[in-house]
Amino acid sequence: MKGNAITCRIMIDTGATVNILDKTHQNIGSQKLNKNDTIPLPYGGGQSLDVTGARELQVETKDMYGVHKFYVVKGGHGALIGYHTASLLGLDKIIQPINIQAPKTERYRSCLRHLTEYWPYFA
Repeated sequence: MKGNAITCRIMIDTGATVNILDKTHQNIGSQKLNKNDTIPLPYGGGQSLDVTGARELQVETKDMYGVHKFYVVKGGHGALIGYHTASLLGLDKIIQPINIQAPKTERYRSCLRHLTEYWPYFA
């Protein structure tokens, strides 16, 4: 994959909602970082990532090209592309979508009515 026309290694994380760059951003044509408007959290919560800023990056794959927002973090833990960007670049394909049908509310309407009648006793 190329970032700003420079070949680099970027991990695809389908569980991530944002794109992350570490010190790699210095190697791919560092531009001035924009003010950070989001505080990304790691998987499972915990301490927020130490974000120094954000920037737009030209990302090129074998078949696709796009400009995407990346958050720049301190350290050298690697760069990653989140699910949305990976999908736009054609890097992630859903093989078997899962569709869950919600139960019909008519079936449970009487149960819900009784639950609301007795709710004050449980509160």
